[in-house]
Amino acid sequence: ANTSLTATCGRSGARSARAVDGGPVQGLLSAASRGPALAELRQRQHAEYIFGSQVFELFSNAVTGASGQVIGTVIEWQELTQQRAAEQEMARVLQDAIQGRLGTRLNLDLMHGFMGELGANVNRMLDAIVTPLTQTSDYLARISHGDVPNSISGNFQGDFKAVEENLTRSMDAIRVLVRDTQRLGEAVANGNLEGRADLGPQEGEFRRIVQGVNATLDAIATPVRETQRVMQSLAEGDLTQTMNGRFHGEFERMQASVNGSVEQLRGLIENILSGADLISSSSSEIKNGNMDLSNRTERQASRVQQTTSNMGELTEMVRRNAEPARQATGLAASA
Repeated sequence: ANTSLTATCGRSGARSARAVDGGPVQGLLSAASRGPALAELRQRQHAEYIFGSQVFELFSNAVTGASGQVIGTVIEWQELTQQRAAEQEMARVLQDAIQGRLGTRLNLDLMHGFMGELGANVNRMLDAIVTPLTQTSDYLARISHGDVPNSISGNFQGDFKAVEENLTRSMDAIRVLVRDTQRLGEAVANGNLEGRADLGPQEGEFRRIVQGVNATLDAIATPVRETQRVMQSLAEGDLTQTMNGRFHGEFERMQASVNGSVEQLRGLIENILSGADLISSSSSEIKNGNMDLSNRTERQASRVQQTTSNMGELTEMVRRNAEPARQATGLAASA
C-alpha cells in the first residue's frame, strides 16, 4: 500500500468518495493489499476522493507481466483541495455576474499559485468591465434628472470606447433638443411664431420630438394668422372676411367665436345703415313739409300784409270823409 497516501487519508478521515469519468468506485486504498481484486483491472481508472476538507484525485494503472497477467497496480494521487476551492469561488463570482451582481470579487486568500494569478486577472477583468459601466450608469442617472454633462471623462477603452462615443452623441442630441426647444419657447413668449427647429441634427425619436414641436407651432400659428387677417380686415372696414381652415379643440371654438362676432357685427352695421336710410328718408319728408309750410306761411303773410295795406287805405278814406262831417257839425253849431 501507499503509506504516504494512507497516512494522509488517515489523518483527514474519509468523509465521502465518488467516481468521476464513469469509472467504478473501488477501495483503491485497500486494493494495493488485495492484488486478486485487481485481476480485472485492464485500463486506467480515475476517481476523486474527499477526505474531510481535502480533495484528492487518484489514477489506478494495472501492472502486467509478460503473459498479460496483472501482477500489481500503480496508484497516482494528487491533492486538488486548492484547485476545487478556487473553482467553487470562480463559480460563485461568475454566477453573481450572470445575475447582474458585478460587485462580487474572487477571494484571493483561497487561491494560490496559478489559480491565485488567474483569480487576480479575473478580478482585474471585472474591474475593467464594471468601471465604465458604473461611469455610464452615473451619467445616465444625471441625464435622467435633467443634468446633461458637457463632456465625459473616464477610462473607456476598446468596445467601451464605442459606448463612450454613443453616450456623447446622445448627450449632444439632447443638448441640441433642449437648446432648440428653449429658443422656440422664448420666441413664442415674445410673440414670434415664425421660428422652427432644425431637423437636420436629429435622428430617430429625437427627430420625431422636433417634428412634433414644429407641428405644434404650426397648429398655433395658423389660426393666429387667420385671426390676425380677419381683425386687420375689420380695422379696414371690410366685414366680409372670416377665418378659413379646419381647426380643432380650442382653435375650433376660437374660429366659431371670431366668425360669429364678424357676422354679428356685419348684421349690426346693416341694421344701422338701414336705420340711417330710414332717418334720411324721414328727414327728407320733414324737410319737404317744412318747405311747404314755409311757402304757405309766406303766402299767408303776403295776404296779411295786403290786408293791412287795404285797412290803412280804408282808415285814410274814413278820416277824409269824417273831416267834412266835422266841419258841417261846427257850422251847424255856430248857426
